[in-house]
Amino acid sequence: MSQLVGQPLWCYFADVTGKHKVFLCTSLALGSSVIFTMLYFESFLHLALVLGAGGLLSSGVNPMIDSATMACIEHHHISPNRYGHLRVFGEIQTHTHYLLTRFTFTVCIVSHTCSKKDGKH
Repeated sequence: MSQLVGQPLWCYFADVTGKHKVFLCTSLALGSSVIFTMLYFESFLHLALVLGAGGLLSSGVNPMIDSATMACIEHHHISPNRYGHLRVFGEIQTHTHYLLTRFTFTVCIVSHTCSKKDGKH
């Protein structure tokens, strides 16, 4: 739901102001910051609110990166045939980032949660 609401809003304001890079960096920074705070909450309600807010705040990243990629391709007069090659490497980077982020979150959350249960925290 946050993607459905957040993506059009972030992109609309980025288009109206013409400051795509500022909105891209802001969306990425705010979303990441909010999601990292989930380490400090234990109840389901808090976790759901943090994930929803983080999703809403970071939802503008993907469409703005796609838009920047298309603008870069047009600006540098890259052939449409090369676009597929660029997208493949973009997807490889995205999934590598996803796996590393998931691993990092899993290690941090599991160690943080286990240390709280053991009374070490």
